[in-house]
This record gives sequence, structure tokens and C-alpha cells, in this order.
Amino acid sequence: MINESMIMIHNLSYGRGSRAVIVWPSSESPFLVSVLNEFQKLDLVFPAGLIWIFQKSNKTIRVKQPSWLPRAQPTAPRSTATPMASATAVPVGFHYETKYVVLSYLGLLAQDKPQEHPPPPPAQGTQQQLMVQHALEKEALEKIKIEIEEELKRLDEEILEAFTTTGFDCHTSPVFSPANPESSIEDCLAHLGEKVSQELKEHLHKALQSLLSKPVTYQEYRERTQEASAHASGWNKVLVPLVLLQQFLMELTRRGQEPLSALVNFGVTYLEDYSADYIIQQGGWRVS
Repeated sequence: MINESMIMIHNLSYGRGSRAVIVWPSSESPFLVSVLNEFQKLDLVFPAGLIWIFQKSNKTIRVKQPSWLPRAQPTAPRSTATPMASATAVPVGFHYETKYVVLSYLGLLAQDKPQEHPPPPPAQGTQQQLMVQHALEKEALEKIKIEIEEELKRLDEEILEAFTTTGFDCHTSPVFSPANPESSIEDCLAHLGEKVSQELKEHLHKALQSLLSKPVTYQEYRERTQEASAHASGWNKVLVPLVLLQQFLMELTRRGQEPLSALVNFGVTYLEDYSADYIIQQGGWRVS
């Protein structure tokens, strides 16, 4: 039976334009008011024309799309004044691959390799301070690694549960199952990300410092990313949101925060909103 926790979202673009919401049975219900408040706090965005279930537990509202719902069908990109701006609906396979790409790129932080973004040294760097700092750094990276592994597991489960309606199979995706494991999308993006980090070092640093000085919201992330990516083009432009997101995650984790889930949503939303057309035109997530 339809109840107050089922809401139909219409005409909802990813952070751009108006948000028109149709609700059954009452648009003035206390439950709806609490949901809309959460929208504003978290800057949540949703694809148009889908039913979402909002599960209320104490003061927490969790968002879940029923697995029995048909997913959005592939749509042709619309022509816009901004070359990399995407249509609001993307192919379901592209959505899954994009989320995998975001998680995998963030996971590069926890790999055993020289750090691209080491923390600043203590003002008076004694050996003991450096050892403590190194231990905290190691703990933060291990925490990120575990959280990303859990998110990847949940993504696999989500894809499997939705297979009967989406038809998307990880085994046929070059992103999830590359023909040559030694040239995976993660390796290609890691190499390109290092290049972007160096070429746009000043712009990325400025964007990161601005993000760290304000509350964590998608709007702030989007605006700072757009400012930094204005200095790049092609695949480099696609990498800017990933590189900035990785730096942001590391800094917030160092500060004792647990931002992974929110930041993954930021990255997926931004890439689908502003980079999807370009990526699809290049044949998908196949960076050479």
C-alpha cells in the first residue's frame, strides 16, 4: 500500500534549476517537512521521475530506491552551451561505472605508494611529533581503505539485486572487468591524476583551502570544482573533480571526520551532471 514515505520526484535537475516535488497524500505532512529539511542540509539531488522510499528511524532519514523499480533508460545527450554539461538522466550502466570509478580513485589513497598530498610538518618538528603524525596518517588511510571496501561491496550487491530490471552485468563492463587487468581504469586515472595534480597544483590548493574553511556541502564542492576545472580540458577536466575529492577526503579524515559516503555522492553527481556527455562521447570510461 502506498504510504506517506513514498514520494515521486519530478523535474529535478542535479543541483540546477527548480525542485518540483509531488507528494502523496499531503504536501504539508510533518514527514515531508522533515525530508525537505534534510534535502537542504545535505544538498541531496535525485534523478527525475523515480519513486524513492524515505525510511525514518528516530531522527535519521535514509534514502533508498526500491530494487523492483525500472531504472532510467539511456537518453541522448542534449545540446547545451556548456560542452561537458550532461542531461539529467544517464544510462544505468554509466551510473554504476561512475560510482565504481569514484570509489576506486579515492581508494588510491590507501595504496602503498608515496603520498601525493602529505600533511604539513609540525611547526617545531621533533622526532616524536613526526612519529605521532605518521601513526595518525596510517590510521586514517586504513580507515579509508576499509570504508571503500565496504562501499564497493554494497555497490556489487546493488547491481546484483537490480539485474533483472537493469540487465547490467559487471562481467561485461570494461570498467569492472577490464580485458587486461594491468591496464585497468584505476591505473589510467591514477597516472592522469598525478599529471593534473601537478599542472593545476595552485588552483587545486586554493579550492581545497576554500572547502576546508566552510561546511561540507555539494554546492561548495561543485563551485570550487568548476573554478579549478576551468583551467583544464578533455580528460584532464574530468579528473579535476576526482583529484580535488581525493584531497578533500584525506584532509577531512585527518580531522577525525567520516565524510566518505557524502563525498562519493558529490563526485558521482558532479561527474554525471557536468562530464557525462564528454565521457560517453569518448566511448565511456576508457582512458588511454
